[in-house]
Amino acid sequence: MTRDGLRPQYQAMGELSVEQMPPMLAQMYAAVSPDSPEHFKVVFDRLRSSWTSDLALSMDRLGEVSTPTLVIMGDGDVPSVEHARNISGRLADAQLAIVPDTSHALTMEKPDLVNRLILDFLTDPQTPKMF
Repeated sequence: MTRDGLRPQYQAMGELSVEQMPPMLAQMYAAVSPDSPEHFKVVFDRLRSSWTSDLALSMDRLGEVSTPTLVIMGDGDVPSVEHARNISGRLADAQLAIVPDTSHALTMEKPDLVNRLILDFLTDPQTPKMF
């Protein structure tokens, strides 16, 4: 993904502070972290740096990926739907799933649908198994 694929409202994500994040995220972290709940800020700071740079794999190299790939996102996700189409279109063997009425938290918003999409992809007889 490249930063130019972010929806305009997410272009400034690198400027967010931990206090601006939904409290649910810190609570979820605290529930499973072996560290203290205060450690969420450390994790947040590390994640924020990934929001301010492009991934190491350039879009031009996506065609080199030969493994069947499921590109899945919410229709209100951080990247634009057009960007997801661009990614899946560059992959040699990709399926694109846009989950309606969801955000970047689509796995929590519609877990049954997301799980069904993943299971269908993994069990499709046309999809070569790598495991």
